[in-house]
Amino acid sequence: MRTAEDKRDLEELSGLCPSGFMIGAGFRHSRPTRSETTYPSAWRTAYSEKHMVMCDPLIAWGLTNTGWIRWSEISERYADPLGVMQAAAEHGLAFGLGISIEAVGSRTLAGTARADRQFTDDEARNILALLTRIHLRSTNPPSLTAPQLEALSALSRGAPYDQICADLGISRTALRLRLERVRSALGVLRNKDAVRQARLFGILPSQPDLNSLSGAAFPPLPAQNRERA
Repeated sequence: MRTAEDKRDLEELSGLCPSGFMIGAGFRHSRPTRSETTYPSAWRTAYSEKHMVMCDPLIAWGLTNTGWIRWSEISERYADPLGVMQAAAEHGLAFGLGISIEAVGSRTLAGTARADRQFTDDEARNILALLTRIHLRSTNPPSLTAPQLEALSALSRGAPYDQICADLGISRTALRLRLERVRSALGVLRNKDAVRQARLFGILPSQPDLNSLSGAAFPPLPAQNRERA
């Protein structure tokens, strides 16, 4: 869920990056806690279909460095067997920056692009500052109450809803409300995604395989039926 600060920073970032950007913020357990992109859809499709992430020199740089670097410098230093940088230019992303931030036990990787010219040093420093703020907000886990955490923990173990209610001594209405508030705090729409996000934040123990999780999101409760949770 985007905060007002997120919206403001992302709007400013969009103004600095006419051809778009990609952010993978707060990497934990090899996955970001959040991601944002405004790259053209044609480029995102080409990048995905050709599995460019496996050999992207921007990622190779970002995993071993911090700060910012121009794409032209990355091309001079790193192999690009899939021609990622050339393909990006053909999609209108001719000039760009690589950004890598490591703080508070996690890392944020980002790419920013424009078609007309190189980013100036001042623009690069401004972009780095914006992304640092986004990174720090992404690494601070949301606060869940003890009852909410109990419900989420039970759900993460694959327990049926009726069993969770019996174990916690609450009604299905109360369980719906707890999980609704958990999803809101974690910025997701589905219970399965809430468990995944909680694991990325370290709120729940890390267990990467969620294929057995069956709990779908409850529909929103009518206001008059909500119980204290």
